Amino acid sequence: ASTLFKSGLYKISYFKYKKFRIYVCICKFYLSTLRYINYL
Repeated sequence: ASTLFKSGLYKISYFKYKKFRIYVCICKFYLSTLRYINYL
C-alpha cells in the first residue's frame, strides 16, 4: 500500500510541476508580448 501511495504522490507532484511549467511559459510569453507592444 505504501508503494501505491508513493506513486500516487509522485503523480500528483508531477502534475503540479507540469502545471507550474505551463504557468511559467504563459507568464514569459505575456511579458515578452507586453515588451513588444511597448516598443511599438
